[in-house]
Amino acid sequence: NIHHYDVEKSADGLHFSEVNQQAARGNGSGSSIQYSWLDTNPFDGDNFYRIRSVGINSDAKISQIVKVNMQKVISEITVFPNPVREDGMLYVNLANKPAGNYQVTLVNAEGQTILKKILNHTGGSSVYSLAREKFVAHGNYLINITGEDNVNLTFKIVY
Repeated sequence: NIHHYDVEKSADGLHFSEVNQQAARGNGSGSSIQYSWLDTNPFDGDNFYRIRSVGINSDAKISQIVKVNMQKVISEITVFPNPVREDGMLYVNLANKPAGNYQVTLVNAEGQTILKKILNHTGGSSVYSLAREKFVAHGNYLINITGEDNVNLTFKIVY
C-alpha cells in the first residue's frame, strides 16, 4: 500500500532534502520490484541517503541512512616507465577519462613520426601497453597523446 518513494539526500546526515521521487509499482502483486536512481551531482566527500516510503493514506516510514563517500576523482594520463626498461614495454594509463579514441604518436629527436596508434578507450580507467617496435632505436623520444576532452599532451621518454 505504498503510493511513492522519496529519495532524500544530506551532506551532514541530519538535514535531508528530497532529490528524487518514484511512484510505487506492483502494489499487492507479491513480487519483488527493483528501483534505481543515479545521483549525477554528488557532494565531494560524504553523501547521506535515505528512502521515505509514503503510503496511500499518507503515512510515511523512513529507511536507515546510508553513507556514500565520493572522493574527488582525478582524471589524468600518465606514461611509464621512463626510462623504458630493456623489455621495451611502455604503458599509457588513462585514468577516469571519457570513452573515445586517443591517438598516441611516437616522434624521434629529428621530429619524424615513428609510430601512430589509436587507443579505443571504453571510458573510465585502463592501462594500454605499447611494445617497442624492432626498428625503434635507443634514444630520446616524444610521445604525443590526443583525444577526448581536448586532450593534447606530450611526454619526453627515453628508450
